[in-house]
Formats: sequence, C-alpha cells, structure tokens
Amino acid sequence: MKNIKRIRKGMTFADSLVGLLVICAGSLFYFEGTQIIQQRMQDCDQQLRVVRRAYEQHLDTKVEV
Repeated sequence: MKNIKRIRKGMTFADSLVGLLVICAGSLFYFEGTQIIQQRMQDCDQQLRVVRRAYEQHLDTKVEV
C-alpha cells in the first residue's frame, strides 16, 4: 500500500494528458455547439424573411383592393 501512495504522490504525466484531453474535448463541444446554434439562427432568420415578405405582399394587395 505504501508503494501505491508513493507513486501517486504528485501530478503525473498521465494526469496531465487526461486533463489536456478533457480541455480539448470541452473546447470541441463548445465550438461545435456554437456553430450549430449559429446555423439554426441563420435558418430561422431566412424563414422569417420569407414569411415577412409574404406578409408584406399580402398587406400590399389588401391596400390596393
């Protein structure tokens, strides 16, 4: 048991690699999530423009009649 405690006394190279892996994975998920949200917002904006254009045309035809 003393040998195990002595081996795990400080931060090891493996601990550093695991920490780096966690940071990289978190960054990847963050940027991927940000891109997905940005793409969905662009899609919603495009749909909103189409609906707004159709609504404005509908109002224009009502006013002319």
